[in-house]
Formats: sequence, C-alpha cells, structure tokens
Amino acid sequence: VQCFTRQGQYLQGWGEFGNEPHQLSFPWGITIDPINQTLLIADWNNNLVKRFTREGELLQLIGAPGTGVGQLNKPSSVAVDQHGDIYIVDRGNDRVLIFNHRGMFLESLIGDGTMTDKGVQKLLTNPDALRLRDNVVDFDREKRFASPTSVKVDDAGRVYVVDTGRWRIQVYEKLWRILEPDEIDAPELHADPEVY
Repeated sequence: VQCFTRQGQYLQGWGEFGNEPHQLSFPWGITIDPINQTLLIADWNNNLVKRFTREGELLQLIGAPGTGVGQLNKPSSVAVDQHGDIYIVDRGNDRVLIFNHRGMFLESLIGDGTMTDKGVQKLLTNPDALRLRDNVVDFDREKRFASPTSVKVDDAGRVYVVDTGRWRIQVYEKLWRILEPDEIDAPELHADPEVY
C-alpha cells in the first residue's frame, strides 16, 4: 500500500506479500472508512477484506474464504457508508455482501435489475443481443449480477454496483430510520453462564 499527496508526492508505503492475516495477496480494492479514517482493502487472493490503520497495523479481518453466507470469493471492491456499514463486491460469487462496522454479516445483494417491456422487445429483436442470448426463456437471470467489479456509496445512501457482466450499473438505496423504544427487542438473558 502506498500513500501519496494529491500532488503526487510519496508519503509512505507498507505491506508485504503472503497469506498470513497481516499480509496481502493481490490487493484489489481500497477505501477509507469515513468514520474512523482506517483503510479497508479487498484482498483478492486471500478472499478477505482487511482493515488497517494508515500506518499498516492490521485491525480486523472481514469475511472468510468460500461460497457460503458471509464468505468471499475474489473480493474486488469495498466501500463504507456514513453509518459504517461495509459493502464488498464478492466477484467470484456474483454478489455484494454487506457487513456492519464490527464485521458481522448483515445482508447479500444478488442484483435485481428491472427489464421494461421495451427492454425485452429490444433484447429479442436485436440480432447482436439475440446471438448472445438466443435461448433466454427466463429473464430472471438477466436481473442478477454477473461478475460485478466495483461498489461505491454516496452521501445520500445510494449504493452503486458496477455489474460488468451485464454491462450496467445497478443502484440501490439504503432505507434506514431510527427505531422507537417499543420497536427494540431486548435480548434474552440466560441464567446459566455457560449459555451464550
């Protein structure tokens, strides 16, 4: 990781190649957490997102290698919204995973592009597109991500996903509101200290 001023002056660099927690193997995407100014790096070959201080101290590992819930396969991009939620493009699994600032998995986006009637007609009558999709019967697959590559979040809470395999950008809006006290369920407490 190398740090430069806006004028291109080199400030510092750190990091080493490898598969240990503090090492990187093909770091692909990087972002700065707007809340605490730490760096989050999508580590492509280690199938993790790693949080570092600006000086290179490892603070957190997010996700785990794999294809299951909350697992990553070739993460290519990472973004953080104003609430600290982390959006990771899980390119190898064709999805975007959302984690909270503590690294707890929250949700998965698989894409939900909307195809208008005009879009369907164009797809069916365009000879070039027809060659690519000559056996499409169910357009549901066309709504899903195909090799997404990048994610960005704006100040209004919109999430932009570059859906490279489908030649488009899908936009999501984060819906949030402050819960009323009566909407919050208190966790159940167990008398047995061995039960968590």
